[in-house]
Amino acid sequence: MSLHIATAQHPYREHELAQWGGKGHGLLAISHWDVKVPPFFVLPAALFHALGSWPEGASPEELRRLVSERATALDMRHQVASLVTAGLTALPGVDRVAVRSSASDEDAGAASLAGQMDTFLNVPSTLDAIYEKIVGCWQSFFSDRAVSYRKQRHLNSGHAGMAVVVQAMCPAERSLVGFSANPLNRDPDQMVVSAVWGLGEALVSGAVDADQITLSADGKVLHTEPGGQTQMAITRPEGGVEMVDVPAERAGQPVLAEPELQQVHAMLDRLAKALGRPVDVEASFVGNTLYCLQCRPITTPIGGRRMLWDNSNIVESYAGVTTPLTFSFASHAYDVVYTLFGRMLGIPPIVHMEHAREMQTYLGLMQGRVYYNLLTWYMSMANLPGFAFTRSAMEGMMGVKESLNYSLPPAGSTWQKWTRDFPQMLGMIGRTVWHFMTIDRLVADFEVRFDRVYGSYRDESFAGWSSDRCIDLWIVFKNELLHHWQAPIMSDVGAMVGYAMLKKCCEKWLSDLPGVQNDLLAGEGGIESTQPTKRLLAMAQALQQIPNAHGILVDMNHFAAALDDDPALAAIRADWIDYMQRYGDRCMNELKLEEPSLREQPAFLLQMLRNYLAMPSLDIAAMEAREHAVRAKAEADSFRRLPVVKRFLFKKIVRSARKHVKNRENLRFARTRMFGVMRRVFLAIGEDFVREGTLKLRDDVFFLTLDELVAYVDGRSVTRDMGALADLRKKEFDQFRQEEPDERFITVGLPHWGQTFRSTDIAVPGDGELVGTPCCPGVVVGPTKMVRNPGDDMNLQGEILVAPRTDPGWVAMYPSVSGLLIEKGSVLSHSAIVARELGLPTIVGIKGLCERLAAGQTVRMDGASGRVEVVE
Repeated sequence: MSLHIATAQHPYREHELAQWGGKGHGLLAISHWDVKVPPFFVLPAALFHALGSWPEGASPEELRRLVSERATALDMRHQVASLVTAGLTALPGVDRVAVRSSASDEDAGAASLAGQMDTFLNVPSTLDAIYEKIVGCWQSFFSDRAVSYRKQRHLNSGHAGMAVVVQAMCPAERSLVGFSANPLNRDPDQMVVSAVWGLGEALVSGAVDADQITLSADGKVLHTEPGGQTQMAITRPEGGVEMVDVPAERAGQPVLAEPELQQVHAMLDRLAKALGRPVDVEASFVGNTLYCLQCRPITTPIGGRRMLWDNSNIVESYAGVTTPLTFSFASHAYDVVYTLFGRMLGIPPIVHMEHAREMQTYLGLMQGRVYYNLLTWYMSMANLPGFAFTRSAMEGMMGVKESLNYSLPPAGSTWQKWTRDFPQMLGMIGRTVWHFMTIDRLVADFEVRFDRVYGSYRDESFAGWSSDRCIDLWIVFKNELLHHWQAPIMSDVGAMVGYAMLKKCCEKWLSDLPGVQNDLLAGEGGIESTQPTKRLLAMAQALQQIPNAHGILVDMNHFAAALDDDPALAAIRADWIDYMQRYGDRCMNELKLEEPSLREQPAFLLQMLRNYLAMPSLDIAAMEAREHAVRAKAEADSFRRLPVVKRFLFKKIVRSARKHVKNRENLRFARTRMFGVMRRVFLAIGEDFVREGTLKLRDDVFFLTLDELVAYVDGRSVTRDMGALADLRKKEFDQFRQEEPDERFITVGLPHWGQTFRSTDIAVPGDGELVGTPCCPGVVVGPTKMVRNPGDDMNLQGEILVAPRTDPGWVAMYPSVSGLLIEKGSVLSHSAIVARELGLPTIVGIKGLCERLAAGQTVRMDGASGRVEVVE
């Protein structure tokens, strides 16, 4: 057969990929793109095809053996000899070469096969040595890793072949891999470079830790992470490579200085533009000269819609993996409520239509966990008056760690601004002011409506209800309550703006009283969220008067029997029944429909009662007195520092913030109660589906969405086998539990495909001190108690409670602890508000808390400064 080699002078032809393989084809291309490439030649894939076809079902080891046997039988050395001899004339004076595999299915747009086949470095430029490595490259087409890769990526290797690149060995002093677009976050405006001392073999094999540099599109250094390289790869005189220590004068020094980085940036930019898509490049410096050794397209999709996800605050309501039913129910509620909010402010229908998609994407479900889609929130808030001010207030309420680098939509023309936008803004401001002025009536009307609807079903178990009857009740709750959610909405807004105004005034007028705004909100009283704990404390006080109280609290069987049989416990029995009627829908993750409530698992309350009985004092009056003392001191310290006019204004701001925060907490308790009823409704649907044979288990209903349930009952479902669908999702959600995404990250393109779900933030420095957001003052030194989920040990004896997040269902634990440290959350989270009410020293938003602290460690926490120090 008539064969020829290709060199840098060979014209580049797009259709010759199969002939020269991925690496060879790429080198032929870049040789014409004004970059320096070490001299090379390419042996065609036809030589590999001459070995014949390969038996199906043969193992990789057997196929590699066949390559060697056939190469010998067909005297391939003789066929290769003339081609190699001709090729070496294109490499004058080169005594060492690199022999690289170049499969026709590698370096493709969809699959790179990077590192799956072999490259041999520092090979003597003799026919025998080069031929041996050529056969090795052919064999590596069937390497275990290459065969596995093709199988995983569903690649058909039947028509693929193996060309071989022979290239002058580059005596690299520094080597790098560069990406013209960031493959981690898919940002097309960032370049990523990994660099090491010596040959690139140590880098691509992962043998050493490389310097990592992120560049902007215009070449500015955005981030550098030193690798701390201690060893490097160099050539051996007898051939091959070896690892040696990095010379002392290079150790700890950046591999690439600014001039070299600019050369790398220019090369990446030039090659990406020439290829017409983002590229992955292997390159080396010899002296100050940069050589490109390989160029291929990045297989990770780059670009697409960028979305910023953050669960800093919503994790309080939806902690951990959240089932499809809860997420779809919450998403529907957000859509309805915030559409209603827009109408309340008089946002024109045309604006609402333009942003309808945004209204439906306030929440996202990433790896089974609920996140805020921050871009949606910012876009929606940008339509409201005074966003420049309310932006920081919104971020405070949502507990986001850092503001989004977000630009407002471009303004319209001057004419449009004054004839349309300005009147609309005035109208929205006027409506907002009116709603705040009438908030008391709005709240009272909502409470009457809620008590009427909720009261009809508060004690209903829904046992035996049919699915269609349950769906009808959901529609009633949606129409009668959800579509009349104006009071909770305005209370949320009032708390957000009121707290922001109070904090701003304190920072400006009372800078010598750090955190005083939190103390001013303490001791308000009448906050429904605190009542379950206080009622439980009162029950514990009554139990203190009962002989052998600990004995009847051993478990629910003993407790229930004692309540039924002992007349001395009649008052406690009445309190217990009333407590369960009022607060039985609460649980530690009370907005997650799949979580069992206190009605279903009351054992949690018994543990809290045991904890309270072990406390030296259960004086509720003293607790409330401490709250009022904190508040009174804050008022006295604040008011005496202000002149008359400022004092008058400040008092009005304080009263307004207190009222709105109180309303917000009380009305959010209504939401908890509504979710409690709906939990029982959906469980009844699950029971009905089990009776009808649709599901295997009652709780499988939580792995179907709200729309799927309604459609199935109404005969509109596109899936008949709901049980199989639930099983599929349970398996997927079990996988989600294996790894937790970061609390804030960016996705580019399709949110669920090819993402890392990792933040680009720098890790928390290990300096022995943790810092969070101060929430409630007080200095406490003591051992920590780590509680991550409801199944953990709840035996609390005055420790400092450490948790990744909390929700209102955790509040019953507060009297049993001396301090509260929370990794996630904000100063306006429900748990924080109740902690202030109870005077419990609290710090929230402590990044890295649960990784840095271990259970039982003694720490010193300062609730005023937000600092936590490990004592021992």
